[in-house]
Amino acid sequence: MEYDDDHEPHGRAIDDSLKPYMAHSRIGGAGEGAVLVFAHNTREAKRVGWCSILIDLCDGEYIDMAVKLMREPQLYENADQDKLARGIAHVIDSPKSCMDCELWGEHLNEAGVCESCAEGEED
Repeated sequence: MEYDDDHEPHGRAIDDSLKPYMAHSRIGGAGEGAVLVFAHNTREAKRVGWCSILIDLCDGEYIDMAVKLMREPQLYENADQDKLARGIAHVIDSPKSCMDCELWGEHLNEAGVCESCAEGEED
């Protein structure tokens, strides 16, 4: 496969928009604490996320940090809209979370409850 000067395969546009990532401790898991990071790529998400509360959550061990690309479009509502528009990577320590389980990352209904908790209420 041939590559352009910026190491992307020919014919493939480079996506320079910010994407939402969940950053957390590998050992503790996302349930013990996670931050929402808007970054251009995984490497930047780790670098920017590390400068947040994750230093404490990961006991100062950078290798313990994990980031995961999130696919929920509503996460963009949590972003600093000015930084998002200017393409500046940033961390959101307290994204909007479920009113019941207090976790974030899933779609929230009008009552502010995630789909998992809403299904539990129906049973």
